[in-house]
Amino acid sequence: MARVLNLSSHDYGCTQVVIDRAGNGASQFWNANPANYLMNKTFRILPTTNNTTGKYEVTFYFTQAEKDGWETATGQSWNDIQLVKLPSRISNVTPQNAQPDGPGTIKVVNPVRRTLGPVHYTVSFLLEDGFSGYGFGIPGRMNTLLVLTGAANPNNVDVDLSWTNSAEINSTFFDVEKSYDGIDFRKIGQMQASFNKLTPSSYGFVDHENTQYNYYRIKMLHTDGYILYSNVVFIKRDNAPQQIFVTPNPFGSTMTIRFARTPGGPVAFSFFDMAGKLVKRYEFMGGSPSYNINTDGIIPHAVYMLRAYADGKQVAKRVLKE
Repeated sequence: MARVLNLSSHDYGCTQVVIDRAGNGASQFWNANPANYLMNKTFRILPTTNNTTGKYEVTFYFTQAEKDGWETATGQSWNDIQLVKLPSRISNVTPQNAQPDGPGTIKVVNPVRRTLGPVHYTVSFLLEDGFSGYGFGIPGRMNTLLVLTGAANPNNVDVDLSWTNSAEINSTFFDVEKSYDGIDFRKIGQMQASFNKLTPSSYGFVDHENTQYNYYRIKMLHTDGYILYSNVVFIKRDNAPQQIFVTPNPFGSTMTIRFARTPGGPVAFSFFDMAGKLVKRYEFMGGSPSYNINTDGIIPHAVYMLRAYADGKQVAKRVLKE
């Protein structure tokens, strides 16, 4: 069943090795991906007097049926199986409660894997943090909670964003994304992630752009290409002054003009050269915060004053066509 070699002077007293879950298949662990399920067979080692810094080597034994059952259920190879250790029972872990004993209490290690005769297998590892519960599999990434909150700063034009995550496993960056319609998002900032951290973390970002309709989300990036998105937060600022944003600027054959406040009626865009002469005028029905304009072969390469007319008001911006 198991073998324990005490490598310290601590007296654990009478010590029980218990199979607290049996079977030849696999069971869900901390995410819903079957490839990351653990073996049905799990252990607990229960000493009379535990030592949270005690050093020991432990070896667990498995049958051919237990090995084959786990491989069939997960599609994984025994050559890659890992040992999972936590203070309580493996079965206490669920995707909704990935760290039942507290943040950072689950350890995942690569053990020594051996064969014992033609139909038995062993998993061994040297540990230094006391006896507890043990499971076996390739658990993959913990089900991570990524929660975004935000609020308009009452003292200025900023929007203050903050987000938390329950854990980070091979995380690289957080992209802060913004949208004006809740559909098309673009990156407005990036924060360095903690890479590997099994305890909650908090981050913050300030958006200085003063617009009426603001949708935000966080994009969490990882070394293996995995992407996790947060919830979307909507913040409305009815006191945002009317202005226009031009992208790109300098522009080429096309450009996008976006209003800080969505016009209620028709809009017009006029391009004036530096002598004040009207070069081209574009008109639209209105009702949208942004407009795409094709300037290819219509507007020559030069510097212009772009004047936007909406809701009886005019705003202007200097632009350059390359």
